[in-house]
Amino acid sequence: MEFLFLGEIERHMLDGVSIYAVQFALAENTRAVEGIEIYRGSGPGNRVYWRQRFVSANSSMVDPELVEIIGDAIKVLEDI
Repeated sequence: MEFLFLGEIERHMLDGVSIYAVQFALAENTRAVEGIEIYRGSGPGNRVYWRQRFVSANSSMVDPELVEIIGDAIKVLEDI
């Protein structure tokens, strides 16, 4: 797994759901800073999952596993 650098994380609410705007970069190319919006949901067995929110038609799909990793990091930050 690559090293992941998280930058600014902004939280805002949309229809009662927390949306996180996250700036991140992977160690292989730290100059390519990307931004995504993700949200948390719940699944069977009270499992928490993270999904990417598409802001516009120009939004590119990020690896779902990467979205889960970023979401788990946000969860850890919120628990501190």
